[in-house]
Amino acid sequence: AFAQTVQYLAQLDGINVLGVNVGGASATAASVVDRQLNLRVRSDLGLSYNAARLLDEVPVESILRWLPFEMDPGDLRDAVLNKALRPRTLPQTRQELLLEQALAREILRLTVADLSARWPQGESRLYKHLLPKFHLIVGAGGVLANVASFGQAALMLLDGLQPVGVCGLALDRVGLTAPLSAVALVNPLAAAQVMEQDALLNLGTVVAPVGTAREGETALTFRLNYEDERTLEVEVAYGSLEIIPLPAGRTATLELRPSRRFDIGLGTRGQAGTTKVEGGIIGIIVDARGRPLPMAEDAAEQQARMQRWLWDMGS
Repeated sequence: AFAQTVQYLAQLDGINVLGVNVGGASATAASVVDRQLNLRVRSDLGLSYNAARLLDEVPVESILRWLPFEMDPGDLRDAVLNKALRPRTLPQTRQELLLEQALAREILRLTVADLSARWPQGESRLYKHLLPKFHLIVGAGGVLANVASFGQAALMLLDGLQPVGVCGLALDRVGLTAPLSAVALVNPLAAAQVMEQDALLNLGTVVAPVGTAREGETALTFRLNYEDERTLEVEVAYGSLEIIPLPAGRTATLELRPSRRFDIGLGTRGQAGTTKVEGGIIGIIVDARGRPLPMAEDAAEQQARMQRWLWDMGS
């Protein structure tokens, strides 16, 4: 049902769509790339009943790298095993919440990685080791929908999936994505109206250039032309996350001028482009941390980097 809704969203506007759902007992990823639907369900990965299974899939260090604080590997294992023993418990502290979100990042990464072999080679897949160009990414599941701030949800999607180019982000906050596919079989118009008005919460638009540079070097410059003829020009440094307010329901024209080391999703490094973007709860997110996402080898440095990313996203 979740895959059918993703396919419906893709057919509605003729776009590439990725949907991810991180639950307590399973994780689901459904994608439409160049009109080809693929589905992957990991019934062995989840954030409660199957939390301990993640420890068999990835080393503890892969989870620790997503935490902005120091944590003993043994304590992390104990916390994950305790969650599996008491699956209905909720995070009680900020550390517990961020640990659960760190687990979600790895679950997202593993689930979507299983889809990569099925994605067709075409104009949408510019880099074999990264995501294809998606026009819309939809996140679902309690860990994404019930966040303390929407910036946390957006950052989980950005870290776990690492989208490239220009892409919209949305959340299924009330769990309507899958049921609407059943409604569509009986009343397609009603399903379409609910999907457009109530089912998805628009977070905004992300701009994620592909490339690497030295920390602090200019990754790209962009000019935002608002509907009321106001303009904003910003230079974005490599390694940073920039949030540009653009309310939901508003659109603007975005002129992107990447440096010679970066590609904004056009397949050529340094090539400029112009696109129309839509606002959202967060607005426009310029993710200039690079692709693939760089990780510091030093644990303390990575913790500081993770804390900075959380602050940049307003969390």
